[in-house]
Amino acid sequence: MLPPPSRRAALSPVAFLERAASVFPGRTGVVDGERRWTWAQLAERARRLAVALQQAGIGHGDRVAIVAPSSPELLEAHFGVPAAGAVLVAVDGRLAEAEIADMLERSLVRLLVVDAGLEPLGAAAAGRAGVPRVLVCGPGADSYEAFLAGARGDRPAAGPVFEEDVLSVTYGAAAGDGTAGVATTHRAAYLDALAEVHHARLDTRSVYLWTVPLLHAGGGVSFPWAVTAAAAKHVCVREVDEATLGRRLAEEGVTHLGALPSAPAPAEPAPPATQEPLWSRGRAEEAPGFRIRRVPVALEAGADSALALALAAPRRRAGVAA
Repeated sequence: MLPPPSRRAALSPVAFLERAASVFPGRTGVVDGERRWTWAQLAERARRLAVALQQAGIGHGDRVAIVAPSSPELLEAHFGVPAAGAVLVAVDGRLAEAEIADMLERSLVRLLVVDAGLEPLGAAAAGRAGVPRVLVCGPGADSYEAFLAGARGDRPAAGPVFEEDVLSVTYGAAAGDGTAGVATTHRAAYLDALAEVHHARLDTRSVYLWTVPLLHAGGGVSFPWAVTAAAAKHVCVREVDEATLGRRLAEEGVTHLGALPSAPAPAEPAPPATQEPLWSRGRAEEAPGFRIRRVPVALEAGADSALALALAAPRRRAGVAA
């Protein structure tokens, strides 16, 4: 007698958002300034994005690009685009127009989503690359929201999922001059995200502050999926400066952030005796004070000093680890 056929599910990080929305539907999943979305809301937007892409004729293997700062729209693209069977091309908005245009052209991008703050740059690059359609997202933008609102049906049309298919291609600024690109498959992103959850000790209590670009190709490329896999909270920052970082640290109860591997932990006073630490590691972090899990990645120019200033500001420390 022949053994029964094996039942093997393809590995894809798209499943992480589905699980978070199923288990924690009403819990806040992403914060962007005054905008807050629950896991259920984020999953619904990602679903609408996938359906709308398929309605627009975009399917398996097609490229969809996004040029945006760390934002909910960039996060939902990490799930909605692959759910449609397409390949996400995430491009760093700090690059020059000619560099972005070259990446869009080489990737054969069929649709570009660009943040409203980067619209002139994205539209010009799309024109040079011959991208047929451009949508503008973010506060005050209408075309992307209208695109999502036009999605019909409950779920995107299911197609064959091959876990070795390319899921995303991420382009960012490299150290020094030039650019860097990272391609990952569904399987690699899934496994790397779970490894990051273990390595960074992420769990449902964790709050990750995006001090590095959400699409960072130098070390955080799997973190959008990792934070979601843990059902932790994403805290987006569009501008990396002392005031913004200090406010987010104080208001959101941040437990994790990106920092240079060699950056020393700033000295800080001890909290009240009743305040329990969430996490501490290493000699420098065992001392009483600010308790943050620092994930080693490369910060953009100027961000490291802004982060150090934000952490050192006494008026913004109260209640951060509560």
